[in-house]
Amino acid sequence: MIATADNERSQARQKRTSQASPAIPEVMYGFTLLALAVVIAGLAFCLPHRKQGTELVCRVVLSAPIAGSLMLTRGIDRELRRPDQE
Repeated sequence: MIATADNERSQARQKRTSQASPAIPEVMYGFTLLALAVVIAGLAFCLPHRKQGTELVCRVVLSAPIAGSLMLTRGIDRELRRPDQE
């Protein structure tokens, strides 16, 4: 009976530990933010500068998927860390 209770406590402790730590490390978010900044800066310097709005639309269209994936990844990671609502 004592061994069974000890095993249950150990499993519960491991479950709480896995819920407390993020599934995706913070370094990955930093790297993705850096990649987004490099892409936007690269687009700003490499695309020709004319007085049309096409370049701005191109920058937004090319950088939006990266920013969207970063926000989506952050949201999924937060959902994974949230304790079960039962």
